[in-house]
Amino acid sequence: MQTLISGRVWRRVARQLLIVALGSVLLLLFLCVLVALQGRHDDLRQPAAARVGAAIVLGAALENSAVSPTLQARLDHALDLYRRGQVRRIILTGGATRGASVSEADAGRRYLLGRGMAAEALLLEDTSTTTLENLQHSLPLVRANDFGAVVLVSDTTHMLRALKMARDLGLAAYASPAPAGGDTAQQVRDTLSEALKYLVYLFARR
Repeated sequence: MQTLISGRVWRRVARQLLIVALGSVLLLLFLCVLVALQGRHDDLRQPAAARVGAAIVLGAALENSAVSPTLQARLDHALDLYRRGQVRRIILTGGATRGASVSEADAGRRYLLGRGMAAEALLLEDTSTTTLENLQHSLPLVRANDFGAVVLVSDTTHMLRALKMARDLGLAAYASPAPAGGDTAQQVRDTLSEALKYLVYLFARR
């Protein structure tokens, strides 16, 4: 009799665990879809958000203290927005990571100056090490310069999480993703990674 009861208990537990596992998979897939959809949407193509106060370029790791291809794509996109008159200033974010002699923000500044960008149009936030810190530390610059709305510039897969963070901080934020790089497999991996990071942020706020 005790064995029969134990068997029923274990079957009930197994069913509950299966339901939780399936629910987790479905939630992750749903978030992957949201990440992909947000990455395809550029708010600055809409008339209501055609021009904003500043672009915030989210930081990315450097390569040998120089701009990496990932960061270069973000910087080139922000520069294009500036040249089209859609943003008045560009805020560069990111501190110095291990092994780098300069901050991500300063490396970005040097790159844009080399592309003919006016120094007075650039603002630096060079202490952050995470996406959330990029935005938290940029907030005083946004308020001090009375930018109002800002546009976030990052990778396509990064936009959903970055927008959520920005709006949670009280920023009037739009998204304008840089053109996607890498092959399809890399895009799938990045999408899955961002879906997981989005979940972590929802529950841990980091």
